[in-house]
Amino acid sequence: MATDEHFRSILIQVKAINGSSWQLDIRRFVNVSLDGKRQILGSEVVAPRKIICIMVAISVYGSDRFYILEWSTLQSILVQDYKGYLALKNGIRPKRFDSYHTAINEKQLALHKGNWSILFGDVSET
Repeated sequence: MATDEHFRSILIQVKAINGSSWQLDIRRFVNVSLDGKRQILGSEVVAPRKIICIMVAISVYGSDRFYILEWSTLQSILVQDYKGYLALKNGIRPKRFDSYHTAINEKQLALHKGNWSILFGDVSET
């Protein structure tokens, strides 16, 4: 949580990588059930409050890259990508049907690179 001098606050989640993609569990973003081995996506998870995500790609000193977006935007990207993946596989993950792993890379987040301005419009009274 970040707070300004007027005690207004905003929730921030930071995830960092030094590899090629951020690894996530899709169930944090959408409800998933199994029908046999087939994954069925249900309703999207509702965040209790607005959350800003800062995805950090760690590089050599001074060259880190920051992608700043609302949690709901990250959720939309991940869920759409996961839906597409499941559609190609007829709903059944090939290696482990009960895996809920998903990932997102810098290319998918390119529109949000250096989007620090999002922090200034999202401060609320608490």
